[in-house]
Amino acid sequence: MSYHLEPHLLGEICTLKHKHELWIGQIVLIKDELFELQLLEEKVKSVPLGKQPLWITIETIDHEIHLLDVEIVSDSLRDNDRILLLKAVSDLKFQSKRQDTRLPIADEIEMFYREFPPRYYKWEKGSFLNISLGGAQFTGSKYISQGNLIEIKLGPPFFGDDDDEVVISRNVHATSENGDYIFSVQFLNLIESHQTQLKKYIENIYSGLKNPTF
Repeated sequence: MSYHLEPHLLGEICTLKHKHELWIGQIVLIKDELFELQLLEEKVKSVPLGKQPLWITIETIDHEIHLLDVEIVSDSLRDNDRILLLKAVSDLKFQSKRQDTRLPIADEIEMFYREFPPRYYKWEKGSFLNISLGGAQFTGSKYISQGNLIEIKLGPPFFGDDDDEVVISRNVHATSENGDYIFSVQFLNLIESHQTQLKKYIENIYSGLKNPTF
């Protein structure tokens, strides 16, 4: 049995789970029971998929979530873009009501961000306002439109001193305030080990707030 993707999912950003990695893609065509997914990261253009099972997660800006179990019909390069032609064999759809604990950042934590894909963009400086396992709010002087993808450098104090990661994120909201912009972003491919470290950091800070020492 196969499933037809709903037309409004055309253009949506999604994550594709391959082995233990999360790749970022965009739905560029929906036709009957098939759809095309363009892989957006340069580093995965030559990685073989083999016979590994694939799962795709689509989460729209209004938190409609689709979990797809897919089969690969074809895998090709088109104008130097890697395109997967896929068929969904199952589609679990639901609304996300889960909100991760969001930790306000009291002391300034500097960060860097840039629009994705990065080939034309330089790193811009920003400052975190709050952070959770699912995303963050930060300020910056370089505007990026709502719905666009952003790369964010995450590192200390959330991870170890010599440990950092560039996380692809979706800009779900942007407002202006006092000459700067405030961005609310959703993390798309934060690796599991860093999720564990970030969760521990948030829990430790909250524990200190609830049980202050003087």
